[in-house]
Amino acid sequence: GLLFIGDFNHNPHADAIGHFIDVVFPLIKKTIPDIPLWVVGSNPPGNLRELRDRGVIVTGNVPSADPYLQKARVFVAPSGCAGGMEGKIAEAMAYGLPVVTTSAGAGKMGLTRGETALIADTPEEFAKHVVELYSDDSLWLSLSEKSRLFIKDNHSPEHVYRVVRNMMTRLSLLFQCRMSHENRPGIVPADRRLPEPEASIVILARNQAAHTALCLQSIKRHTNLPHEIIVVDNNSTDDTLTFLSHWSRDNANLKVIVNNTNRGFAAGNNQGLSLASGKYIVLLNNDTVVTAGWLERMIDVLERFPGTGMAGPVSNNVSGPQLVQEAHYGDLDELELYAARHAEMHAGQAEPCPRLVAFCLVIERKVLDRIGGLDERFGLGNFEDDDFCLRAWLSGFRPRIARDVFIHHTGSITLKQEGLYDEIAMRQNWKIFAEKWGLPPDSPSGAYEFCEQKVKTAPVYIPFPDLCANHAADSSGSFWCETGRSSNRPL
Repeated sequence: GLLFIGDFNHNPHADAIGHFIDVVFPLIKKTIPDIPLWVVGSNPPGNLRELRDRGVIVTGNVPSADPYLQKARVFVAPSGCAGGMEGKIAEAMAYGLPVVTTSAGAGKMGLTRGETALIADTPEEFAKHVVELYSDDSLWLSLSEKSRLFIKDNHSPEHVYRVVRNMMTRLSLLFQCRMSHENRPGIVPADRRLPEPEASIVILARNQAAHTALCLQSIKRHTNLPHEIIVVDNNSTDDTLTFLSHWSRDNANLKVIVNNTNRGFAAGNNQGLSLASGKYIVLLNNDTVVTAGWLERMIDVLERFPGTGMAGPVSNNVSGPQLVQEAHYGDLDELELYAARHAEMHAGQAEPCPRLVAFCLVIERKVLDRIGGLDERFGLGNFEDDDFCLRAWLSGFRPRIARDVFIHHTGSITLKQEGLYDEIAMRQNWKIFAEKWGLPPDSPSGAYEFCEQKVKTAPVYIPFPDLCANHAADSSGSFWCETGRSSNRPL
């Protein structure tokens, strides 16, 4: 059956389940006539108790909700009761009980549509999702398992420990940065002085510490050119900062920008770009694993073809012509062998391509001098790399794919975590992109050509932020912590 757990001393809960019974429940019963609905909670209003003949069982206060959580098929958190429901939704998910809720209910817990909950904002859609979970065992099992994992990763005692440890690390770093700022930066210790980097690798992180660790380990193993790594932490709440703090002790080429909010893909990367000093700058997602010779071969493309400006690799998980559909490997060891064979088969191949995906993008310094950074109007993510490539194209650069460089990419883990990897978010940013460049907004997202005659004139150069306006560095210049309210004042 269906289960609702509420606190009926809280009037919105009574109103919400009343509306559900009157409007949504009849739609469900058209398909599943005998489906019961258990309404559990103290002090239910009298009108609810009179609905047993409609398949509604109102229990009132119970010693434990466990028996109902164990026997129910679906937990419902309908419209109007998002406030105060987070704990009850989490309890259901911990039992592996799939949840159907609204965008308001899902948003407060960071649930992802179709991944950790089914989300509906109309009575018809809500009823449809309940029926789907009732009749589709594979969907139910998938959502049940993902619900348990979500609670384990985000609401368990272990997670609380990680959050507290992260807070302590953040406070420690902030204290060091503020002390250094107040006392003026000192001389960088000799053991942390490095030669000027040939390349600056900018990595954006928002949680997913394990992926960030794999990425940094692969860079250390496979990058021979002098380089610096700039990780921009967008207010991670997991072990990311703790890991980076430990990593920096043995890796003097690491710099970390610590933000107090999630500034999104474009703004976060712009901060990293503003700190970069290399001749070549790399935008690299934290859910990538690089392979032998990756950076050298992409730089070779830029040097062999003057005017290229930008180069990108191929991958197992990327849109457009950079995708290698036949890529097959089981683990990182097999990845190394596959990438080496791929490099040998495609040695020296470099294919012109006006649109490169910024999961891994090597950029010549002169491109940034000409067009600046990413356009921050695209918010948390999607189409800022299209915009960047179009601006580069209009400025005379002709990017290429380095066919002999294969990089593993897990793909969109941060957007999925934030509940943004869906068609709605894509359509919203497509409209921003289309409006900026004078393209038909009702055309399919991404359906455009890089043609100077088909886009309207828009500013090509976007200034970088002044990191010193709201961040202070520690004495070694390794950690830059946000010290106050966010500011995006350009240089």
